[in-house]
Amino acid sequence: MNVIKGKNRLMYLAIMGCASGLYIAGSGLANCLGLFYTSLAAAIGSGIGAVSTCVTMSSVVTGFTAKLMPRILKKFPFRAIVAAGTLMLAGGLAASAHVTSVPLLAACFILKGFGGCLIGMTSINFLVDNWFYTGSGTVLGVAMSMSGIVAAILSPCFSRIIESQGWQFALMMLAAVSILFCLPALTASASPEEKKMRPYGESAGKKTPATGVQDASQPALQKDFTYYAVIAIMFLITASFCMVFHIATYASSIGLSSTTGALLMSTTMIGNMVCKLVMGLLCDKINPLRTSILAYSFVALSFLLFIAGTRLTWINFVAAAFLGAVYFCSTLSVGQIIKMLYDRALFSRIYASSLMVSSLASAVFGILTGYSYDWFGSYLPALCVYFVLTLSAVVLLVLLNKRQKAAGAGVRQAD
Repeated sequence: MNVIKGKNRLMYLAIMGCASGLYIAGSGLANCLGLFYTSLAAAIGSGIGAVSTCVTMSSVVTGFTAKLMPRILKKFPFRAIVAAGTLMLAGGLAASAHVTSVPLLAACFILKGFGGCLIGMTSINFLVDNWFYTGSGTVLGVAMSMSGIVAAILSPCFSRIIESQGWQFALMMLAAVSILFCLPALTASASPEEKKMRPYGESAGKKTPATGVQDASQPALQKDFTYYAVIAIMFLITASFCMVFHIATYASSIGLSSTTGALLMSTTMIGNMVCKLVMGLLCDKINPLRTSILAYSFVALSFLLFIAGTRLTWINFVAAAFLGAVYFCSTLSVGQIIKMLYDRALFSRIYASSLMVSSLASAVFGILTGYSYDWFGSYLPALCVYFVLTLSAVVLLVLLNKRQKAAGAGVRQAD
């Protein structure tokens, strides 16, 4: 890989692999949960809406506890945080294979949510930004794109395991796989200084603060249009992301087979992989705002295709591929936009706030998506809402980009 060069190339690539493993375990494998919705609903004697609500609680807990992560990262060793997060996440998944009621299922996913927070995006950004002074967008894009490959492969595999061995065994396997992907990070050094190295791309004697740790001397945060626009964008795109977990059920709702549903999810994962890889590179080559406008437009187009071609299988596959861009939008995009628009020392405060808002979006729209299907017997109303929300996010991004260009022009005139 030409992005990373130098005599310590293998060490930097290893850190990228650790970040990828954490992301796959915390977020990537969650995409396979849609395969278990129908089985879980039968086990707890409820509808898809109740299962969706319980799963959504995981994201809510992850978002609301994200505010604590800067303090946790400052107070506890990185390996201990990863170990605790791994045990909680895997334990919640394994326990959910044996639930018999809605409260028990909710408790399992609350536990999973705490684990997901400890090994989630704040920790991943902390690790990557400690090790990479330049090219963090590319590194995160490449690392996260691996989740698309894994999910694309594992989704049909778990579908077959469910058919042959039962959903409970398959869910236990999902928990075991999540542990395997976390293992490399348990051996990772939190900072290059531990290895007597410098962050990649940093000049000798030049230091940069880690984004996960708050500094008492950090600049003041001005809550203006830009701040609220970034928060709103995170809310809008996270709301749209909730549809991903219903792809398999959506396929069944329009008369497609469970195998086709699994293939649709795999197609989304392939789109996820390609988009994160390409968009991560574009974030460093052009800028995160322009890149995000392109990515969010793909997501809006995917919802439009789902709406227009409900009965046409090939259109659903095209739409599923475009929907993969929502993974870049909900994870990498907002973080890179914050790094572009704000001082790096402010990253943790703004990003934690955006995660809290995203958890609210997950709570509201994750629940409504499941119940809207129970109420209407179709995902069409939800798809229409998601199209409008994503289009609104595109408009906000365009406005932010115009303000950024105007500010840049003002600086040049002053010079």
